[in-house]
Amino acid sequence: MKMDFGIRIGTVVERDGALLLVRHDKPDREPYWVLPGGRLEPGETIPQCAERELMEETGLEGRFMGVLYVSEFLHEGRHTVELTARVEVSGGEASLGATRRSRKAPSLPCRSCAGCRRENCKIFRCFPAGSRRGSWRTPRGDGRRARFISGAERMASDPAELLLSVVSLNVLLIVLTIGFFWVGVSVMRGLGRKVGYSLSPLGIAKPKSGYFSGLMLGFLAGLGALAASLLLVGPLSFYVFDKLGYSTERNVQGPLMQSLSGWIGENPGVAIPMTVAVVVFFGPAVEELVFRGAFFGGLYRLGLFVSRKLGAKTDEERKGTGERVSFALSALSSSAVFALAHGETVIVPVLFVLAFVLCALYRRTGSLLPCLATHATFNAFAVLLVILSGFGVLPTPA
Repeated sequence: MKMDFGIRIGTVVERDGALLLVRHDKPDREPYWVLPGGRLEPGETIPQCAERELMEETGLEGRFMGVLYVSEFLHEGRHTVELTARVEVSGGEASLGATRRSRKAPSLPCRSCAGCRRENCKIFRCFPAGSRRGSWRTPRGDGRRARFISGAERMASDPAELLLSVVSLNVLLIVLTIGFFWVGVSVMRGLGRKVGYSLSPLGIAKPKSGYFSGLMLGFLAGLGALAASLLLVGPLSFYVFDKLGYSTERNVQGPLMQSLSGWIGENPGVAIPMTVAVVVFFGPAVEELVFRGAFFGGLYRLGLFVSRKLGAKTDEERKGTGERVSFALSALSSSAVFALAHGETVIVPVLFVLAFVLCALYRRTGSLLPCLATHATFNAFAVLLVILSGFGVLPTPA
């Protein structure tokens, strides 16, 4: 059977939380709404195709901002690979093009289609960004099911704005974590307990072995965790998820890394320092304070308190057993929450192993500094891949 193969470029135009869609009218089917786009012509680059298709179908001039995600359709003699790209409108007025894929409508109810939410708009329709309309699964050639996306998929917004929102959220987490800690201290002092407002119980302290040794230990632990994730945990988890029929797509971090990669390629002087500062240093520092310093540390101390109340104070063996049980339960619980909080199912095992290593490191050193060094080393590898892909040395990470 002859296979009809083609590469299609879809364009995502977003404004004020809405996505631009175009209605296609064909004589053999009901009208339907899709992202503006079309087939990649021979000799045409992806940016050229994205900008051309947007102009032909909407009359809007656009600037290619990078590929958001790739989807594939394979069914009954047709094989289409679709690259969905983010395009920023730079000029023009909305008007429906008379191409072979769409018919020109008699009127245009609104001058600007991007962000339009009018119910009576007969040409353009905008759905909220991140919606999943028109997404389903179809059989692949090997009998398994492949994902085909015809509507709006979750996408990464402007990378600079996204990083700033991450910083804002992290600042809020810092304020809440330290604020709740100090409220607890105030309550304990009110009950007559001699406790201070020092943040050392949250891990803001000097490592037991000193600053340099703590940093080196954290760096080496980060290299070990990275090697384990790349060589064992990561491939194994992908294999298991794939065999069980679950999606191995990275729908959260994949689009984010692609967006950052495009931004780095366009404006490396701003994008690289900002990405490194947020992803390698600031983000991990906040996560360590929240998940290891507050969450794990709180559960661990609670477990020690309970085990000491239940066990004999003079029985060193029972005290040791209680401490190990407390650590295991606290580390498992906090690591599971840490892994799930990232919202990426396929990498949950990798993040769980990383979090457990960080808990063990915190318990050993009594400080979050080695944990931060480990976390930063782990994240730095991903940022390095994004930077290299932004310069075209490596393919864009998925």
